[in-house]
Amino acid sequence: MHTRDIEFLCASLPQGRTVYPYYKDRYGLQLLRYAVRQPTAVHTLRSAPVASLLQKPRLRDLLAACDGTLSPLHLLSADGDSSPRCHVLTLSSWNGSQTSRGGSSLVLQLNFASEHDRALRSLLKLPSGRDPFNYSSHPSLRSDAIDRRYTLAWARLDIDLDADEALIEEVQSDWVRVARYAFSSVSAGHTGYLQRRCGSDVQPAAFMKYYCEVLAPYAEIWDEAMLSAALFFLREELGISRIYYHSPETGVAFKNIKWNAPPRSLYTELPRKFCFRETEDLPKMLRDNNRIRCLRRHQPGLRLNRLTV
Repeated sequence: MHTRDIEFLCASLPQGRTVYPYYKDRYGLQLLRYAVRQPTAVHTLRSAPVASLLQKPRLRDLLAACDGTLSPLHLLSADGDSSPRCHVLTLSSWNGSQTSRGGSSLVLQLNFASEHDRALRSLLKLPSGRDPFNYSSHPSLRSDAIDRRYTLAWARLDIDLDADEALIEEVQSDWVRVARYAFSSVSAGHTGYLQRRCGSDVQPAAFMKYYCEVLAPYAEIWDEAMLSAALFFLREELGISRIYYHSPETGVAFKNIKWNAPPRSLYTELPRKFCFRETEDLPKMLRDNNRIRCLRRHQPGLRLNRLTV
């Protein structure tokens, strides 16, 4: 994307906090809302791309009570939880490498709920401005405030508003990966890595309590929460209907990744769970790219994932 396009999008969207509540498996209701725009027979849904979503416990209960026809009102009334985590979404930009067509990416940041941040500061006694488990070179939220928010994960996006298309370049969580490595090190009796990340005054026992009791629920579902937030942003905030997501092969080839390829599951299992399917079709933004056309001639089996609802 051009920087001017990112600046235009950021200026056009509502300013201030966007609160995004999330609880486990909420994405199923979200995707069904996209698929069910009018009352629809359940047997029709069982042969549609959303069929796999109907097996979720919350949705099984809903289907049992809907008398064979699912409506948008049913889905709206079922969307709720006694203890959702209220994330805050923020926008940034990425001007580094690993973009499919060069240029910049719009970054959607999924920031922790405030109760996480309070517990983190209480347990680890972090110095002001310390961001312990994100890399400074990556697009996490920046702040020196004592009561700052911390970024759980982000999605890098390439958007073509004229073509009504978007490409999800990546979803990533430094926080979960780095904290997991610190947990493994401390479990093995080594505290040096933890101290480098959090400061020399951090207490290993306090970190272990944080990791096991505070972070664990976020670490379990960060990937589905991030992708769900990205689809909310693209579909409901920007109104984009055609959404693509890299496969492991296109991610490596189109972004020219030479080493440290991301986990395959983020580009296989995760998009399948969200009703993406592989396609040979490319978004217009990539069809017009000479380098990618050349890659596809030499590797004709390259396929992206495309959202089917």
